[in-house]
Amino acid sequence: GQTLPSRKRSSTNYVCDLKYMNQVEYDETNQEVLVQAGATWTHVIYKLNSYGRSPVVMQSYCTFSVAGTISVNAHGITSDDAMFNSVISIEYIDVNGKEQECSREKNQELFSLIIGGYGLFGIITRLRLMTVPNIKRTLEYIRTRCFSSIISHLVTF
Repeated sequence: GQTLPSRKRSSTNYVCDLKYMNQVEYDETNQEVLVQAGATWTHVIYKLNSYGRSPVVMQSYCTFSVAGTISVNAHGITSDDAMFNSVISIEYIDVNGKEQECSREKNQELFSLIIGGYGLFGIITRLRLMTVPNIKRTLEYIRTRCFSSIISHLVTF
């Protein structure tokens, strides 16, 4: 399916399959991760776990590509932040086929357009992302026989 309904199908459209560009490198000095476009969040998490680190914003499904997630500026499940907040820099191929780089300091306008730009401003090839220390998350399941009893319990707080 398509994310942008306004995009028209045409015989001149192309699909770029980047799944084999899936290398992930961890920069221990700066505590940043360098991720190729085809890497999934599974690749990133696996690499970062060995350093006790984690992505700043975790996704609900780890099978998404990192570049795809950035292209739509997705939000995560572990914070209220959008992906934009964790991106340090982006390497991409522009509409003329030239390799470029942008960040908050370099080519700022393109940086903000590429994140959430659905690939309209170029093809992301590599990203540098912030990381955070791993933390243990726990979930608690509460059994209830009657939904109304749990609601009335919550209302009394």
